[in-house]
Amino acid sequence: MKLMTSWTRAQPKPRNWNLNATILDLLISLRLGWNRGSESENAERVLDSLKPHPNLKELIIQDYPGTSFPRWMSDLVLLQNLVAVSLYGCKNCQSFPPYSRLRWLKHLQIYSMPCLERLSRGEEKDVFPCLSRLFIHDCTKLTLMSCLPSLKDLKVDGCSDVLLSSISNLSALESLVIRSCDEIESLPEQGLQGLNSLRSLEVRCCRKLKSLSEGLQHLKAFESLTLLGCGELVSLPEGIKHLHSLRNLQILDNPKLVVLPEALHHVPALQSLSVNFCRELTSLPDWLGNLASFQSLSIVSSPKVVSLLDSIQSLTNLTTLSIWGCGEQLKRRCDKGSGEDWYKIQHIPRVND
Repeated sequence: MKLMTSWTRAQPKPRNWNLNATILDLLISLRLGWNRGSESENAERVLDSLKPHPNLKELIIQDYPGTSFPRWMSDLVLLQNLVAVSLYGCKNCQSFPPYSRLRWLKHLQIYSMPCLERLSRGEEKDVFPCLSRLFIHDCTKLTLMSCLPSLKDLKVDGCSDVLLSSISNLSALESLVIRSCDEIESLPEQGLQGLNSLRSLEVRCCRKLKSLSEGLQHLKAFESLTLLGCGELVSLPEGIKHLHSLRNLQILDNPKLVVLPEALHHVPALQSLSVNFCRELTSLPDWLGNLASFQSLSIVSSPKVVSLLDSIQSLTNLTTLSIWGCGEQLKRRCDKGSGEDWYKIQHIPRVND
């Protein structure tokens, strides 16, 4: 077993590294990790004997092979000062400690716990009152409870559409990252409707995703959308025209995108657009010139784009244009003073910044 500890600055680090009562009293952060292949019974006995002091603020358990956690991990008086908890690779554990009642817990990370279905027991009320950041990776059976009143930052990686459908009541959520959820073909409409505070959505490497949800139109605070490595996603829902706060859009690494989604024509507040590593993109639509709020445009490694639209001259608020890796023809056309397209972009203060 591996053991790593962090010490308070107010106390000198002891010379004796044995885990005696004096050292345990000094612990603020405790990290316990097991080598793969460790025996479950022995691991449970060892973990049960490592009861920390109530000063503990951060607890990290990694690759624990046991089927259940020790009793002290459910002692809410002992762990009343916990602020951060991370559980990595506890693949045999089916239940979660009763941390939903910890009043100071702000950060929770759960990785590779395929047997875990719930984070709380029964229909508890006032769960996780201060939890602001939650990261979930490879927990295919897990669903979220109906209300996490303080949650602002949620990342889900390798999880099911069942979990995504259970996020609809996270009214305080501001940032959502969905990554490597390979089985989902569409974001659940009901799952997005209640996210009244959501400002940022990132969808990364969801290989089968073909459409976003019409539920996007209900996100009145929505400002930023990033789509990366979602090769089947080549259009955006019509409801995006209702997103009057959407300012930033990134479409990255999409090998099937040939033209920009027509729905963007109706997003008047859009200020920044990045279309990078979309190698089949052939041109930019002329309607981009109607987006009066446009300030930044980036086209990177899209070699089939060989010229710029005429209407770019109408974008009087455009301050930054970045064109990289789009072939020699477009590069020549944008040469300062001599390129065929230079007259279209000479009003832009920063070109290729």
